[in-house]
Order: sequence, then C-alpha cells, then structure tokens
Amino acid sequence: MSSRDLFWYEDVVKEDFLLAHKTKTINQNMSISNDALKDVDSLVLTEAVKLKLLDRIKLQEIWLLENTTIEGDLILVEDFKARNNINYTGDINALNVYFGHNTSLNGNFEAKDKFEIGNSAIITGDIKCTELRIGENARVSGTITANEIYAGSNFYSDGNIKCTKFMTGENSKLMGKNTIDYLYSQNGLNINGGQFLELHTDDNFKSKNSMSGNKLIMDNCVIINGNIKAKDYIRVGDKSVINGDVYCENYLEFGPGTTFNGKKYSAKEKQLPPSSAKIRNQGPVHFAEF
Repeated sequence: MSSRDLFWYEDVVKEDFLLAHKTKTINQNMSISNDALKDVDSLVLTEAVKLKLLDRIKLQEIWLLENTTIEGDLILVEDFKARNNINYTGDINALNVYFGHNTSLNGNFEAKDKFEIGNSAIITGDIKCTELRIGENARVSGTITANEIYAGSNFYSDGNIKCTKFMTGENSKLMGKNTIDYLYSQNGLNINGGQFLELHTDDNFKSKNSMSGNKLIMDNCVIINGNIKAKDYIRVGDKSVINGDVYCENYLEFGPGTTFNGKKYSAKEKQLPPSSAKIRNQGPVHFAEF
C-alpha cells in the first residue's frame, strides 16, 4: 500500500492558505480550550508536539506532522490530515480523515466520505464512513460501518462489520459479526461466520461458525465449522472440510477430497475435477488498486 496513493503528504502548508484560513501553528506541548481558538479556523501541529483539548473543538481543518499526540474531541467541517506515528485519544467527526503509518487511535471516528490509514494501525473504537482504506497489519477493535472497505494483508477485526463491499489481502481475520453484501479475499481469510450476498475467497478459507448468502464461492482447503446455506450457488474446492449441514436451493459444487460431516442438500450437485491451480503457501499479497 503506497502512501502516495492514500495520503496528503504535502511538505509544507502554503503561507497564503494559512493567512486565508486563520491557521494557528502549535509547536510546543500545551492544553487548549475553545476560547483560545475562537478566531482560528485551522490548526497545524509541528513534529513531536503533544496537545490536550480541554473542550470539544470545532474547526475547518487540522494537520498533524510526525510523532504528534492529541487528547480530546474534534469536529471538523473539512479534513483531518496526519502523517506517521500519531497517537490520538478522542472522537473525530470530519469530512475526510487521513492518517499515515504506525498510528494508534482510541475513540470513535466518523468521516462523511473517506477514512484512510496506513500500515500497522491499532484502532480501538468504532469507525463510520463511506469508504475505508486501511493498510497491512492493521487491528481494529470496534464496529465498522461503511459502504466500501479495502484492507491490506493481515487485517484483524474483532468487532462487527457492516458494509456493501469488502476486499482484503491475505491472512486477514474478521472475528465479529459480519454483514457484508460482497466479500472478496485472497489466501488465508479467517472469519467468525456471517451473512453475504456473494462471497469469493482464495485458498485456506476458514469460518468458525455458520454462514449464509446467495453465492458462496471458496477455493481449495476450506474449513467450515458450522452450517452453510445459500440460495443460488455454493462451491468449495479440493480437500475442504464442512463440519455442519449444507443447504443450497440451487447448485452445489465441490472439489475432490472434500469431506461433509453433516447433512447435504441441493437441487443439483457436481463434483469438480482436481483443481488446476496449485494450492499456494500463504504469503504477502497487495491489491493492485492500492
């Protein structure tokens, strides 16, 4: 995941912008109240500054350089923009929210449009946005509500996820309640179960509990520890294990070596020929569109 694709990363904030927007620059550790910002539209925090907000602050925008720390709540008419190594405790409500890599967040975060954050993020709290893009090795403990979610490899979530479209890289784990219309994953996805209109996974997919949907399409070495129910189509690849009942109103396909340890019902079924694709070892994969 390239930072240049996701983040603002301007080297300087232009002087004419600062003048036009009544911007205050903070270059030392301090606590600040609404009264001190009554004539200020925007804030810039220089590198390694710690800021405590004594009130819920409303501004146009805010910029954070590397290694900054903020404690408090923000309401922004426009964007929250931050670089790497940010530590934020509090709530954010903004048009767009942008963070760099190695960020630690503790609070609830709402973006009317985009929420973008780089690699190795640790987020404790809820996220609500239209589009979420999150880098590799990220961990979220909280509910995620979005229209579209794009997550890098090794993404981990133990909260509920509700979205229309979810794409994730290899070895991701979705351990909460999942209500996702369209889920696409690469090798090694592990989920708690869930409801899907369509699910498409690569090899080594695991579900801890039951799952249902319209089309459930899984490649080789699937392990489902629960029931599977689909209206239109179920496919599991070679050497899969289903430790529950399978019910498909229409068409069931399964690869050779698949074991069904429960009841199996479908209007039609077919055993597939051996997969022509090599069952791959797990490894890093990056979405090209990132």
